Amino acid sequence: MRFFHLAVLASSAAAHQLISSISVSGRSFGDGTCLRVPPNTNPLVSLADRSIVCNVGGDRAVGRICDVDAGQEVTFTWRTWPDGSRNEPIAESHQGPCAVYMKRVNSFNDAIEGGGWFKIWHEGYGNGMFCAERLRRNGGIMTARVPRDLAGGEYLIRGEMLALHQAQDIGGAQWYVTCGQLHVYSTGGDARPSTVSIPGHTTPDDPGVHYNMWAQSISLPYRIPGPEPYVPTSAGGGPRQGSVRPPQSCPVSNANWCSRPVPGFSDEAGCYRSSADCWSQLDTCYREAPATGNKGCKEWESICERYKAHCLKCGAERNCNGGFPGRRRVRRFSLGEEEKL
Repeated sequence: MRFFHLAVLASSAAAHQLISSISVSGRSFGDGTCLRVPPNTNPLVSLADRSIVCNVGGDRAVGRICDVDAGQEVTFTWRTWPDGSRNEPIAESHQGPCAVYMKRVNSFNDAIEGGGWFKIWHEGYGNGMFCAERLRRNGGIMTARVPRDLAGGEYLIRGEMLALHQAQDIGGAQWYVTCGQLHVYSTGGDARPSTVSIPGHTTPDDPGVHYNMWAQSISLPYRIPGPEPYVPTSAGGGPRQGSVRPPQSCPVSNANWCSRPVPGFSDEAGCYRSSADCWSQLDTCYREAPATGNKGCKEWESICERYKAHCLKCGAERNCNGGFPGRRRVRRFSLGEEEKL
């Protein structure tokens, strides 16, 4: 097996976390898919730095977009170990509020910082526990509903968690943020949510940010940082109408990497060229694999091994013609579903 570097384990040992996957109405798109996964689980501490928007590297678009209908639920899964190698969603010490924001963009290459962000959900302290504790108890699952009156188009969605265990000092609050790319389908909506700028949606001295959770008597009610969530004002929603993009086909995928079929061949030299194409794709898969892991790369590697073995066999038998034997299942990604071709 080819060696794979994953520089997240050291930071995971410090009990930090990140969002590892998106699901829509209970159907998962897979680890890392459509997400701008940060390089590690380290927290952000500066509310003035542009990384507070979508985390380190979150200003760069990724190659996959997840589809959702206006009014559907989007679920984030938080993990301390992003690749799922250990089942630890959120450290017990990391208590605090959670929130989900969205922003409409013309293109996912648009600048992410600045205005246009609106909150669609948040949760603070209630019934004796913070939002983070509730998420820890239910496996790191955080769910928000896309407003049913949103107009269709491209949106960034931003999951946020604030850890308050060092927030008794200004600047000690720890922010955990991950953004995903969504295409929202809508029958038409006139949503006009109030928007905020990120950076700028809150301040280091905000009472919900500069907060001593270790005080003998927690100061209640706890005020969640940032604006109030947008409340839909019209019916909207409903079944999809009009043109729907065809789902993307991937023989094998890993996060935002998608394999392509290798070319056919008619002789031994062509067989090895096709096999080399497989290995070249594999190099890209491992190189681009995010902190959420490389399971798909390992699957593609086993295919490349079979292709190489086929070239050895057909070359020895002087019968290399047509292509590699067998057809693989092709995954088509639309609302997290897979189809067999």
